[in-house]
Amino acid sequence: MVPDDSAEHRRLDDLRQQLDRREAALHQREETVAERERLVLIREHLLDEQVIAADAREVRANEREHAQTSRERDLNRRESAGRVPEDPIGGMEDAFAREVARLDRSNAFLDRSRAAVERAQARLDSLRQHRENGEA
Repeated sequence: MVPDDSAEHRRLDDLRQQLDRREAALHQREETVAERERLVLIREHLLDEQVIAADAREVRANEREHAQTSRERDLNRRESAGRVPEDPIGGMEDAFAREVARLDRSNAFLDRSRAAVERAQARLDSLRQHRENGEA
């Protein structure tokens, strides 16, 4: 029996075509993965910039709060230096106003702290998602 050369050629051609299709599909997947990695790097860079900007805002806010607290402490020391205020009611109103300002700053500090925690959690979630997608 002589093998059929045309059947063998067809089989080899079919295998080559199948291999070419698989190579093209693999190349497309590699391009898709490379594009996703590029986008992830861009996203991470933007997130890093947002974190840096948020940290800078928080530092400035903390500096303002520290300066205001120092001014209030100086005012309190001056008031409690032993002199009798001319207007005790006015002094009480000023003390209450300072206390309200302190509470407002404390609330603002808590809001900034919550925002920082939320940013950190979002960053952590993003990194976890990226890691899970990379492992999948």
